[in-house]
Amino acid sequence: VHIYTQELSTNDLIHHHGWNGTYELIASSNENGPIAFVYSSLEKPMEVYFANNINQLKSARAITNENDLFNQRSLPQTKLYSWINEDDHRVIEGILHYPPGMFESKNLSLLVLI
Repeated sequence: VHIYTQELSTNDLIHHHGWNGTYELIASSNENGPIAFVYSSLEKPMEVYFANNINQLKSARAITNENDLFNQRSLPQTKLYSWINEDDHRVIEGILHYPPGMFESKNLSLLVLI
């Protein structure tokens, strides 16, 4: 999920490039000022980040370390997959989660959630 802004409903959306992951609870000021947000990804636990303005998302710095314990542990790794359904031509997406320390190992147990 990325951050988009729009000044007026008649204007185009502006994509603000940042890290791949999830941005939540975004707090910003007017006039392109500082921005704070909660960020997490499949590789990074949830923390609060601060950037001088929305155009500097990639240089945001963490201002909390409440979940630092997860950075010290071996976490599951993931692979993203997507394919096109031949019947309706819709894109289907999937995420394969590997157990910690088993990335791309073979003959692992599989649990499927649909």
